[in-house]
Amino acid sequence: MIRTLLFLSAVALLSLVAAWMVQNDGMITADWMGYHIEASVAAVSFILLLAVVGLVVAFFALRHTVRAPSRFLQIFRSQNVTEKGLHQLTLTVAALAEGDTKKALACAAKAERLLDDQPLATLFAAEAARRAGYADEAEHKFTELLGHKTTEFLGLKGLLAEATRRGDTKEALVIARKAQQRFPRATGLLPLVIAMYKQGQQWSEMLRALDTLEKPYGFFSRQKRPNHSIHIRKEQALGWLMRGRQLMQEQRKDDAISAFKDAHNLQPEWLPATLALLDAYMEKGHLMQAGRMIRDAWRKTPHTELARRFFRLHDKTPAKKLYKLSEQLVSKNPHHFESHRLLADAALEAEFFKEARTQLKLALEERETTSLCNLMAELEEKEGNREEADRWRKRASNSYMDATWICHACGHHYNAWDYHCSACDETETIEWENSHRILPGSSMKYQAVAKASDKPIWEEV
Repeated sequence: MIRTLLFLSAVALLSLVAAWMVQNDGMITADWMGYHIEASVAAVSFILLLAVVGLVVAFFALRHTVRAPSRFLQIFRSQNVTEKGLHQLTLTVAALAEGDTKKALACAAKAERLLDDQPLATLFAAEAARRAGYADEAEHKFTELLGHKTTEFLGLKGLLAEATRRGDTKEALVIARKAQQRFPRATGLLPLVIAMYKQGQQWSEMLRALDTLEKPYGFFSRQKRPNHSIHIRKEQALGWLMRGRQLMQEQRKDDAISAFKDAHNLQPEWLPATLALLDAYMEKGHLMQAGRMIRDAWRKTPHTELARRFFRLHDKTPAKKLYKLSEQLVSKNPHHFESHRLLADAALEAEFFKEARTQLKLALEERETTSLCNLMAELEEKEGNREEADRWRKRASNSYMDATWICHACGHHYNAWDYHCSACDETETIEWENSHRILPGSSMKYQAVAKASDKPIWEEV
């Protein structure tokens, strides 16, 4: 636009000069070597202008002709150097694929020398250093990538991955915040950013990062599009649950209940969210809401933890009335193992021995556990059958242990769910399982986390 305006201005100026010369025309006379020349001022000016233009064109043509051989040689050399640099990059990629980090480092260094100021060569050099375990060199190269607009994203991703590997949570969080601000919609960075927020227990920031994901994609590929919302909702539910626990520690119980509600609404079938909301209701004294939640949850999936909270909710209720309430609860799902067990507990407490025996037998037919055998022993003892009670106690020592919360990484048992396993320092590994199915050290699922990834930084998630 500016060039067009300058051109039009120049044309207009020349037109004005030409018009002025036509209006103020005169004659130029010259006698030279016996020749008498007469011409108008306008004609002479035009001839002079053509002569100047011709001289300029001739000058540039001559200069271009003189310089042509050297330029051709320079272009040839440049192409030759570029081809050599690309060849070294190819060798670097091949060496990385083969796992030969020493060769990859050497080829990447040659490529950098040949392809000066090319971020692609720096990227492969950073990846080679990362694979070889030279963390300082890798971070230096990733930092160089930040200076190029086209590779700034990869530089941040590499620095974030390196901070994660060396366990520098503080630095990783700084990089994560910068990455989120700089590339709020970048799908490749979000898994690392969210992982850092988890590690630093920055749940509010994690939730804000998840909110930036645009439907229908997010940080999962188009091929996984149907599962996108499921994964995102799980992460959001975890974020709200952990944020609610922080609020409970700060004695902000109403805000905590709101956070637990969000977690429960996002994942209604996820037991830790349900239990957290139940406990918050009971601690706050919202007993009616707690009772309604237990009934709704029992209708879908009866569970030992729900039964415990049911009995805690009615700890001051007389035993016979509690049995009636238990019958009402299990009527939502009467044939489930947990329903038989809960009703047996209530019947035994109310001394309805016949009903207790019936429910215990139904439960034992499905699964013989330590607690059921002990309940049978208690029932036999209350009915005066000491020998049978002793037999059931011995039987309990050989039966399956009751289901509980177990860390899948190390096999450690817990009385309640937690995000972090204090025994092995892993996270998100504690689940409700039958303990006889888990052996310490049998799970390799989380042991691979500590190993260096075989994926390049531009593919790593």
